Amino acid sequence: MTRIPWLTMVVAAAAVAAWWIGAPVYDRPAIAQGEVWRLVTGHLTHWSATHLRWDVLVFVMLGTFCERERGHRSFAGVLLAAALTVSVFLFFGCPEVVEYRGLSAIDSALWCWASFIVSPRSLSLATLLLAVFAGKLMIELSTGAALFVPLAGAVRVLPLVHLLGATVGFCAVATERRIRRDPGKRLPRAYAPRCGAAAR
Repeated sequence: MTRIPWLTMVVAAAAVAAWWIGAPVYDRPAIAQGEVWRLVTGHLTHWSATHLRWDVLVFVMLGTFCERERGHRSFAGVLLAAALTVSVFLFFGCPEVVEYRGLSAIDSALWCWASFIVSPRSLSLATLLLAVFAGKLMIELSTGAALFVPLAGAVRVLPLVHLLGATVGFCAVATERRIRRDPGKRLPRAYAPRCGAAAR
């Protein structure tokens, strides 16, 4: 039975709602004063309608695939891990970043996770996906500008958070592979059958 990617739809809808009615952005002074929920909600906010469209489009495509393949629980874990890892890094490692918005770091995690999920079926597709991501990251690092989304004023792209998000995606892959190698650990029911098939 095909799983309905309801968590992907909920997060995408929350991002759209945040654009229309507002949501607590990642705001360093506010977080320092105890508003720690902004570490998560800030990823739902965006700088412009174009920024929102690109982020949500990529999120829905990658999220639908990953959630159907790995189940709601694993998907939620990767989302939360990416959001908190990036936000905590920004707070403690980049004090100059006062405000941050966007799903792009989470998208980066899903991009790399999806690349490895698809690799047993199509190594060439997985390689292409990773090459595209690496190329995008290199362009951002060399130009200091977002590849698809024009950012106005003092707003600038942070390639490092995309790399950090991708690292979370790689960690998700490493965790799955470690679980598969260790028969003493139970796999989440959502993707245990797939892991068993891969082992054969």
